[in-house]
Amino acid sequence: MDKRRQKKIARRLKQYKTEIEKTYKKVKKLEFQSEQTAKAFIEILPEGKYHRLEWGIEKQEIYKRGRPKKDKKKKLPRFTTN
Repeated sequence: MDKRRQKKIARRLKQYKTEIEKTYKKVKKLEFQSEQTAKAFIEILPEGKYHRLEWGIEKQEIYKRGRPKKDKKKKLPRFTTN
């Protein structure tokens, strides 16, 4: 191959990588109410041509806002991707 084609391929690979990194950062920030919605969202995400990402779902419990009542701590389940 000549240098021109190699540069073009290298540019495309770099472009695909940056696109996948951007989507990864956006999806990582999202929070879902249930595990089913998180799974459904992951299935919708496009797959890269040359780069693959493996997604997982992580459960986090977040306390409700405000002062809790006596003997009750309200936790809300949130699901994030990793």
